[in-house]
Amino acid sequence: KTNMRLSTLATGISFILSTSTILCWIPQRSTPRINQFNSCRPQRRSVLHSTPQATEMSSTSASTDDPKAMGTLASDFRIAISSSHDLMSWSLLPLNNNMPAKDALSAPPSGDAASLTITCQPTQPKALGVQVSQNDKTVKFDNDLIQVLQIVLLQAFLKEYPASTEEWRVSIGENGSIKVSDILAGDGVEKLFSSLIENDASVEWVELVTGSGKVLGRVPRPLVHKYNLLHRGIGMFVTKDIPMLEKSQYTFPPLYTHQRTATKRIFPSLYDMFVGGVSLAGESSELTARREVAEELGLSRALECPEALSDPILDCLVCTHLNRCCVTLYSYTMDTEKEAVSWQEEEVAWGDFVEYPIIAASADLSIKRLEEQKVWPGAYPTIQSGLNGVAPRDVSYENEDWKEWDFVPDGLLVWEAWLLELQSKN
Repeated sequence: KTNMRLSTLATGISFILSTSTILCWIPQRSTPRINQFNSCRPQRRSVLHSTPQATEMSSTSASTDDPKAMGTLASDFRIAISSSHDLMSWSLLPLNNNMPAKDALSAPPSGDAASLTITCQPTQPKALGVQVSQNDKTVKFDNDLIQVLQIVLLQAFLKEYPASTEEWRVSIGENGSIKVSDILAGDGVEKLFSSLIENDASVEWVELVTGSGKVLGRVPRPLVHKYNLLHRGIGMFVTKDIPMLEKSQYTFPPLYTHQRTATKRIFPSLYDMFVGGVSLAGESSELTARREVAEELGLSRALECPEALSDPILDCLVCTHLNRCCVTLYSYTMDTEKEAVSWQEEEVAWGDFVEYPIIAASADLSIKRLEEQKVWPGAYPTIQSGLNGVAPRDVSYENEDWKEWDFVPDGLLVWEAWLLELQSKN
């Protein structure tokens, strides 16, 4: 009995010492006001608990009581979506400069009058009309944006009533009267956008989605970026040989971190701890993740080795002035005996696997700099890892440059969601 008690005591001491190591990485806030982060809080995935497979974000995953499920974002507007029987209506409400876009999307419906309303409904027997009504003449609208939204609203309507309307005709903007069957067939949607884009034969297609990830309709990718439309995408940790979510670990493995080239149009020379990319129309988040890590880092094993990619870790909503995206986070484990990183020189200036505590401390400092400049796009008070910008004494990097790394704001918002996930688990 004495030996058993001593053994139990030794095990307990060992656990306490091990736990003290991970505690420094539990994210902290200066004030524990968790409720204010509803708009950026990650949707719960089960990977950290190794429970059943998570599914793709869809219309069935969001409650109809959730404002995010009934709205989307485009340009300077929040779009409130409503439908009843044979009417679908999109109300455009100007975004308030005092409220971040993702908070506006998550806010409960208000009594504010819409500046402009777009509706799709039957106008006469076997005829649909997509109509625009501007309620506030003082608000200026981009005519091309309104045409884009009309086309997507029509797609969303036809998703709800595909069979019953197939033999109907629809009147929509400058496209005139068109057979619904022609729109549903082959390249019918593409033809509706032909006046808005050049070289439409080679353009990529992306989906406008609600804040919960429900697909509304397809849009040419250049227009998604032009009008900052809310769409789907992925973020991904890349590790070597050791999975990010190894059950036996108390710490996390080194993460692949890279610096963007100085010639990049968006965020030149900034750093990122994720591989990221946009999901194409009809493409699952998992396929996007496999494709992106193969294209960006040359890790083509991702396309043929299912176990190298984790299940989805979390979903989060990223909103900046350049990008609005429903992001699904994954982790990819590189096998150093079978593959090596080979980045695209026009995309990446530098890349390396960096110890997790160095990345956490560097991200802390990067977030603080954005806060000081009053351009942090995330929640306040700003989140910090337990390191608060200081690397542990037993973890070093080849130089001190990491203290000056400025990370891509979009990536930092996914990092924020990751820290919130860790905070909830600890």
